[in-house]
Amino acid sequence: MDDLSIDIVKDNIYYIKSPFKGEIIRFFADIGDSVEKGQTVALFKTNNGYVDIETEYGGVVSDIACGIDETLEKWDDILVVELEEKLADDFLNIATSPDSSDYAILYSFQQDILPTLFYGDTEKFIKGFSMDKANFIYFLLSEIYENQDMEIPFSAKSFNVIEQIAYNDIIFIRIDWKYLNTQLLTKSIYVLINSKTKKIQYFTCENGAQNQLVLCSIVPVDGQLTRYNYGPAPSDLELEAGKILEIFLND
Repeated sequence: MDDLSIDIVKDNIYYIKSPFKGEIIRFFADIGDSVEKGQTVALFKTNNGYVDIETEYGGVVSDIACGIDETLEKWDDILVVELEEKLADDFLNIATSPDSSDYAILYSFQQDILPTLFYGDTEKFIKGFSMDKANFIYFLLSEIYENQDMEIPFSAKSFNVIEQIAYNDIIFIRIDWKYLNTQLLTKSIYVLINSKTKKIQYFTCENGAQNQLVLCSIVPVDGQLTRYNYGPAPSDLELEAGKILEIFLND
């Protein structure tokens, strides 16, 4: 399946939406039930099979927006969840369609602009990161929005950046897009640099069909950026990092 779902958070209310055209076969939560992040709340059926509907946030189910066996169109509401905690003021409520300007900018940034800068001027990239990683990413993105005369819908606090050293020689950087509530975009970015051999590689962890996380790598080939899909990502972050490190060492 190529279609992807988009859930929405508005005024601290989380709307879980239909990922495809289909119908709900079963609910695993009722109004008033508490749910945790990652919990399966419904079973969805399409012409191509079954999909588990999971919640991205913890909270209390405040409404069930459809019935069993009711035909739903893509992006119809399924469940409504009142969040346990108010999200940060800079929560990225990115538009509900992949045709939106916000989506186009962010997708281009993650798939083209950032890897182009990374491979084209690694020294500048690392220098920027060495000062303040979250602000560096915010600065790059804000310039793009300003050039489009668009309001910037986030702050530097929207990015969580983790850096560590693996095997002494490898700098391992992970960028998480905090509060970014759309499954159409990359969830995290990995940058790996071998300080000894100078090898560099740029990875993404993305939501694929049926909400399955997929590991990808973007590398330059013949002057063009080429995207390689390495398949499903491990559910555990430590295993995910280990898988990426394995690919980096063996490529």
